Amino acid sequence: MYRPYQIICWIDTIRSIADIRKIDVRAASNHLSEELSLYREYGLLKKSIEQTQQQLKQKQQPLTILNITYADREKAIQTLIDLQNHGVTMQEIHSLCKMVDTVKAVRGMDMGVGRTICENVKRIEG
Repeated sequence: MYRPYQIICWIDTIRSIADIRKIDVRAASNHLSEELSLYREYGLLKKSIEQTQQQLKQKQQPLTILNITYADREKAIQTLIDLQNHGVTMQEIHSLCKMVDTVKAVRGMDMGVGRTICENVKRIEG
């Protein structure tokens, strides 16, 4: 329930609107009611837009990772094509990969995601 001083504030606000707009008090109270309703709707829309923007950001993160992965794969394919254009056969590329995998295994270097270079080249070819 409203307290008397709160009601007086509303009455003063309505009178102020009536004076500014040069309308009667009833029209001013209707105008205030409409403005408050629109303001509430605006707040709900703003909150909805913010939530949707947040959801979009969350969905774009995996796409960015996919784009990076795709770009890396595209670079690897281009490297294979360049090697073949310079006369290196796929059999020679596989042999080189096995040598690199062996050296890395001896040095204890991890290839990431549990794959060897040879497995990565085979994935790119396929």
